[in-house]
Amino acid sequence: MLGQGRSLPLPDGAIEHLAARYKVHPADLQAIANVESRGDAWFADGRIKILYERHIFYRELPASKRARAVREGLANKGHRGKAQYADQKSAESRYRLLARAIEIDRNAAFRSISSGMFQIMGFNAGTCGYASAEAMFDAFVDSELAQMEAFAAFLEKNKLIPAIRARDFNRVGRVYNGDKTGKYGAKMRAEATKLRKRTWRDPADLPPLDRSSAPAGGEPAGKPADPHGLALGARGENVRILQEALTILGYPVGDVDGIFGSLTRAGLLEFQANNALDLTGVLDTATIRQLGRSPRRAMEIGRATETEDSLAKRGSKTIKYARRGRLAGIFSSVLGGLGFLGQGLDAFGGLGNAMEKLANALPGDGPSMLAAPLLKLVPAILGTGASGMWVPMLGLGLFTYLTSDRIAKTRVDDHRSGVHRGR
Repeated sequence: MLGQGRSLPLPDGAIEHLAARYKVHPADLQAIANVESRGDAWFADGRIKILYERHIFYRELPASKRARAVREGLANKGHRGKAQYADQKSAESRYRLLARAIEIDRNAAFRSISSGMFQIMGFNAGTCGYASAEAMFDAFVDSELAQMEAFAAFLEKNKLIPAIRARDFNRVGRVYNGDKTGKYGAKMRAEATKLRKRTWRDPADLPPLDRSSAPAGGEPAGKPADPHGLALGARGENVRILQEALTILGYPVGDVDGIFGSLTRAGLLEFQANNALDLTGVLDTATIRQLGRSPRRAMEIGRATETEDSLAKRGSKTIKYARRGRLAGIFSSVLGGLGFLGQGLDAFGGLGNAMEKLANALPGDGPSMLAAPLLKLVPAILGTGASGMWVPMLGLGLFTYLTSDRIAKTRVDDHRSGVHRGR
């Protein structure tokens, strides 16, 4: 059953050990869990606690799938307050929504739920050390320790440990819940104050924490996550390896940075399409197998021989605006050249004479002695008269032309190589 697994509880003293790791009070960590899930990771039927977020599902879905999700009542363009949770009053109703969302887009569905004792959103899977939201969900279903370690990774990556030490729960609420009102911060602070009245054990008096129930994907400092299931939002060394493999095989992904973004997904989808694989956009077993034996993709002849003219005919906006930039550069350079030849560009119609008269009318002492020369400079600054700004105009023209020309040539080179596809 979806959401049901071994449900291993937190080892004895786990919260105290985590608090000692970060030098914070255990009550302040437990307070966050209590506010998020009442400190209980499981529904009464044994399934892990989840909450489905319609506005997140809308955001995570490809644009082509949003209309259907909205039509079926599974997605909203924005958050609609408590009204969007009116049909989530039971475990069954929440899992029914998740199951329907999975039918539209499995990965987006798991990225759109919060789950477990700490109610961590699925789209934070990469931050918490998992290859995908579903992989994190599966680990949470198995073990509360996996939930706690993911919570710890989230706090570290979002630099919330100092805020917890300072009991700045308003900041915790802003980052953790997106709450700008201070409502969640007030709840966490009140709960932490109450919990501090309890007697908490010193970790030195407790047995070492048994981490055997926390999967490798949830260990903040541990082993690389299993590469199977890598999807949009994943981060880490396995993503970097995937990016390098796709690039070598002729499927550019942008920067090889260990972040599974839209360009990496586009490259992976193209690889899957060219190799007759299911178009999942996820690094599944079949894709891993094919990556290991696929030859480098040959460059299409048509793409490799594209020219600026052919790209312009196909409607390239970059080429269109680069060509306009060249024309503007030529025009500016011509105007500058005319100024150089002494052809007098008095664009402001007599401004030079007016400034000269005003300067001569000023008294010859005090501040006026400084003002008069400055007034006489105005025509030159504005480009009027034979002494106008022909040098800047000529320089600007040349710069605009050369820059636009470089943009056009780079666009052609990029198209031929595909190195910046999708940008």
